[in-house]
Amino acid sequence: KKEKKKEGFGGGISYENGTIFVTNGFGNVLALDANSGEEIWKINIRIPIRSAPIAFDNIVYVISHDNQVFALNSLNGEVLWNHRGILESASVLSSNSVSIDGGLVFVPYSSGEIYAIRSLNGSVVWTDSLSRTGSSTSLSEINSITARPVTDNGRMIAISHAGRMISVDISSGERLWTLDISGTETPWVSGDWVFALSTNSELVGVSRNAGKIKWVTQLEQYINEEKREDPIRWSGPVMISDKLFVISSHGVAAFISPQTGEIIETNKIPGSFFIAPVIVDGIIYLLNDSGDLIIYN
Repeated sequence: KKEKKKEGFGGGISYENGTIFVTNGFGNVLALDANSGEEIWKINIRIPIRSAPIAFDNIVYVISHDNQVFALNSLNGEVLWNHRGILESASVLSSNSVSIDGGLVFVPYSSGEIYAIRSLNGSVVWTDSLSRTGSSTSLSEINSITARPVTDNGRMIAISHAGRMISVDISSGERLWTLDISGTETPWVSGDWVFALSTNSELVGVSRNAGKIKWVTQLEQYINEEKREDPIRWSGPVMISDKLFVISSHGVAAFISPQTGEIIETNKIPGSFFIAPVIVDGIIYLLNDSGDLIIYN
């Protein structure tokens, strides 16, 4: 379905080997020369795309709004293979991108399904589901996986809006542990620990191997806590200088101890933030809701 001009939101960019790959809400996928901006190729998959493409090893992976993943030849845009998940009628507005490890592509769908697919030919190796039954609220019944799956030392860790966080053996698909945590932000893995931000504004430290919760830190949930008005959304975490870093929709940045969960420092930064920070060479890059890029050293 073709979207109206004001509805074509979403998409993103990625980079590989001198080429920038772009997606948008109108279903377009473009390859641009990074030096000149000249268009190399352009295709339209005729389905809205909400998430950024992922380019790796001369293949561009794109997830469409209707739960399909397309693998495109990065040189000419040719569709190499595609896979279709279950169409979900209700989902979180944002969507996510694939992760890649060991020749496998890990595809998160808004249905709560996650697939491990061979990058070579699109064949399914295993699948799992992060949806839950018997949810107590209508919001918790939304199964979307908007957090990107994380891979580390033979394991894949994923979290869903429906209230399930899992660790899976990459090769076999065996479920290693499960926790009842709801989240929309990508977890951060560091050494023997996994750090995740819940939809209840709780930052959680979890043992990577055993899946045991070591600590939970409650962040601010409302600007007016007494009346529970004006909810606050947190993004992150990321790790920098041996500290966890999160940023909020009301412009507060917090540094937190990964050992204890203690809030070490908070700073006020101009703007509202809904996008997770990016760390490059010890520098934090923040993009606020007004489109201002802020560099935090």
